[in-house]
Amino acid sequence: MLGGSVLDPKVVADEVMKGLEDGRFLILPHGEVPDHYAFRANDTDRWLRGMRRLHPRIDDVAAG
Repeated sequence: MLGGSVLDPKVVADEVMKGLEDGRFLILPHGEVPDHYAFRANDTDRWLRGMRRLHPRIDDVAAG
């Protein structure tokens, strides 16, 4: 998760504009995000446990 791909801002902007034109409320420009979103919705408690484990790793990476 920490090493995931980063989208170019223009790609994100294009996807957001397309989503707005299509009248979509939820715009997920990154291909991996819909799966993460569905996982979170299907088992929120498990997702929260995973986020609790991930949070210290993110802090470590941010601290350098």
